[in-house]
Amino acid sequence: MHSVTSVETNVKWHGARAEYVRPQRGIRQGNPISPYLFVICMDKLSHLICHAVDEGLWKTLRAGRNGPLVSYLMFADDLLLFGEANEKQMKCVMEILNKFCKMSGQEVSNEKTSILFSKNVDRNIRRIGATVWFS
Repeated sequence: MHSVTSVETNVKWHGARAEYVRPQRGIRQGNPISPYLFVICMDKLSHLICHAVDEGLWKTLRAGRNGPLVSYLMFADDLLLFGEANEKQMKCVMEILNKFCKMSGQEVSNEKTSILFSKNVDRNIRRIGATVWFS
């Protein structure tokens, strides 16, 4: 654990090196332990989503006419969430993400987050989605 917590870094500021600082949280980019921590952390989110699906709170989407039901996909450090486009569903997703963030200490970055809708989705639902997420 020492190699993870003992990192000190500095930056050049106006051509001169600034003082060394010790990051207070997070793992250095490129650290080999990072993918493992992501998997461990996301496993809890996966359980929260699966529980909501089992309880009928989160409606999955079918990937194609005869394809499997999908509620989320995780790859590297990216996460895609799938659900019906309605206000109840959006609130369920937000509640799960908020619960996960409180439990894990993770944060959802609004700058790196997008909400995408099928072209069949009503404009009012699209507006609600933007309001619910980015408020």
